[in-house]
Amino acid sequence: MIVKIICPGGIGNGDIHYSFFCGIFGGIVGINIGLFLAAFFAAIYMMTTKSKKIPFCPFMFFGLILSRILVLFDVFKLFSCCSISDVL
Repeated sequence: MIVKIICPGGIGNGDIHYSFFCGIFGGIVGINIGLFLAAFFAAIYMMTTKSKKIPFCPFMFFGLILSRILVLFDVFKLFSCCSISDVL
């Protein structure tokens, strides 16, 4: 919602509603990791296609699914001394 206020026309209402449901499904950790991955892959897509406007919902979907897989298999344990499940 903050992005919509700061940059009018930068994000649609569908993205805001979809991020709410992604937050319910992914939880706090899942939505943060998912949105980071979505923004990362969307930036790569924008650089390769040179388009200014892209739909963000597909990137949010794949970012959330990938974050759930990473949390499920506890991949973050490889990068730190504690598990992400210890934080939750």
